[in-house]
Amino acid sequence: MNSDLLCSSCPPTWKKIMSFFIDFLGCFVIFGYILAYFFGGLTEEGFNLEGISTLFLFSLIVSYFIIMKRYFGGTFGKKIFGIVSSKHHK
Repeated sequence: MNSDLLCSSCPPTWKKIMSFFIDFLGCFVIFGYILAYFFGGLTEEGFNLEGISTLFLFSLIVSYFIIMKRYFGGTFGKKIFGIVSSKHHK
């Protein structure tokens, strides 16, 4: 095996995947309800977004990941699992 591919200080893959799901689900619910409130998509079961409001929701989710990584060093999911974001693993 190539020793460059192994990283003893890298977090386990399951932590990365779980942190992504926590972040995505949290963003989807929080941003979804906020947008549904403003676009009139609230229902008794939750919210229902269609068209441009759905595109706006996913734009906010992508922006969350970019902004949190850039300015705060990682998302809330990464902080929950103790994952430190870095540019290069050595």
